[in-house]
Amino acid sequence: MKQQGYTVGGMLDDDIVGADSAAGAPHRVRLFSGNGEIDDADSLSRELARAVEEIDGRGAIRMIFRVDRYGRGGDHYPFYKAGLPAVRFTEPLEDYHHQHQTPRTENGIEYGDFEKYLNFTFMGDVARDNAEALRQLALAPAPPANARLTGAVTPDAKVSWSAEDDAERVGFEILWRETTDPRWQVYDFAASPGETVLKDVSTDNHFF
Repeated sequence: MKQQGYTVGGMLDDDIVGADSAAGAPHRVRLFSGNGEIDDADSLSRELARAVEEIDGRGAIRMIFRVDRYGRGGDHYPFYKAGLPAVRFTEPLEDYHHQHQTPRTENGIEYGDFEKYLNFTFMGDVARDNAEALRQLALAPAPPANARLTGAVTPDAKVSWSAEDDAERVGFEILWRETTDPRWQVYDFAASPGETVLKDVSTDNHFF
């Protein structure tokens, strides 16, 4: 895709999103992003997952900080390994009587992924999350470039960046969070690119 000149804003992999939740599992879709590698805390995939979670909230989306289910993989994995933003939507807890099974009946148990086991309301919710994520990606301006953080041996953080002119862009959000928190906690607004000084915001104690 890179050789063909495409810009990939995000890859959304919907794989096993149709069934009712297994007993005891809260019915919210799991969103896999990253594999716990050293740069995953702020990888493009992790940022995409945070953005999707903001669309529908924690009550509907459960972020999982793995690239996929343990020991398994999906269609998003090659995109992730190529450094592109890629996430996987998967239902809360797979029911192995129905997924990954050849249709059959054994010992009175029906195996197979039949339509009667689908939850169309849940599938619709996941589809709407996808549609809104794609809408926001399509309408978003180009990301800033040359982002830089300075402020060592000072009490203030200095953030600088550049960006192409865009008449539709209102400004920029500068986000930061405690190093132990997975979600952005605080933001400041800047109307134009350049350098912003965040007074009394320690570069030691936060990610930006």
